[in-house]
Amino acid sequence: MDEQKNNQQEQQEEARPGRRATAQIEAIKSDMEKVTRTVNLLIKITVFVVCVCLILGGIYFLFKQWIIVCVFCTPAVIVSLLFLGGLMVVRPEERFLIEFLGQAYCVKKPGLRWVSPILMRKRMVAYTWKQPVDLFPERRYPNGVHIDLKKGGKTQLVEPILWVRMDHVGQDLEGESVLRMAYSVDNWKEAVTEGGEDALRTCLNNLMVEEVLSATHDSSRASWWEAVRENFPALEEVIKSYGLVPVSLTISDFNWDPAVVASRQKVFEEERSIAVAELSKKAAKDEVAQQAMELGGKYAEMVRILAQKRYGGDMGKAEKAAMELMRLDKAAQSGGLIQALSDGDGLSSSVISFITSIAKSIQGKEKTTNSEE
Repeated sequence: MDEQKNNQQEQQEEARPGRRATAQIEAIKSDMEKVTRTVNLLIKITVFVVCVCLILGGIYFLFKQWIIVCVFCTPAVIVSLLFLGGLMVVRPEERFLIEFLGQAYCVKKPGLRWVSPILMRKRMVAYTWKQPVDLFPERRYPNGVHIDLKKGGKTQLVEPILWVRMDHVGQDLEGESVLRMAYSVDNWKEAVTEGGEDALRTCLNNLMVEEVLSATHDSSRASWWEAVRENFPALEEVIKSYGLVPVSLTISDFNWDPAVVASRQKVFEEERSIAVAELSKKAAKDEVAQQAMELGGKYAEMVRILAQKRYGGDMGKAEKAAMELMRLDKAAQSGGLIQALSDGDGLSSSVISFITSIAKSIQGKEKTTNSEE
């Protein structure tokens, strides 16, 4: 039983895309070594033959044997012209994969390089910078793609792009990454597009409208690639088997279904009405607190003046008189002044008149202060 389990695990490991691609790339690298030895031998033979022809042509040139000179020098001239015609410049962001007679030969790095114009050809140009891979392109989906969200709702993606970069840039395994891009899959862009579309669709199918909206406006999220990687952890390994590294996934916008927009507008209006009610409640509390502060300030000022000018410093009598006036003022505002006078402590009219004049003087000071401000 244990042996069967181990065999099954080994078969599953071998069936993984990364493992299959690695075995294929190792075989190609082994063939490259043989091709490199063959090319190096041909170059040495060619250089030797050209040198011999030039030497013999020079000897016969001294003896003025022009026909023989032409016989030996013509091949050397042709080979020299072919050599000059094979020179090319590789830019810093480019890596050229060269094939010799249909087999992988080498990866040309930046600088002045030579490629045989007859026996060699450029299989692929790989770029080291970040490259965009369009998901759900218009050429494949002319009418657009509608994504069904969790618990109802549809949306259409605007310019979804998966950004990838060549793996192992500037490292010893850089050449292997180029080989993977060329030979591990027929067309790495098409393969990345299909994998990215399936993963993004599945990711959005598991999200509700509110979750998509909150994720869209989440400033802490680097890109949608994080959400996709959570749902499809194997996708990153598959893309790496192509010699690439996924960097980010961006979506410019969402074209929402009209029903979703209408329901979202309704939710927004309800949230706004709740917010307005809370603000009104807070404003009412602030107004009451402000009135209490103003009332407390007037009361303290009346107590101070009464104590100094009416009751000879007796704070108890001053507080009692000020409290009585405030009670009468409140009763007057509510229309129950007569009842308040009958229920009061029987302050004399002179005291009430004096306190009233004090209140008016306090109000006059407040108006003067407000006008100055």
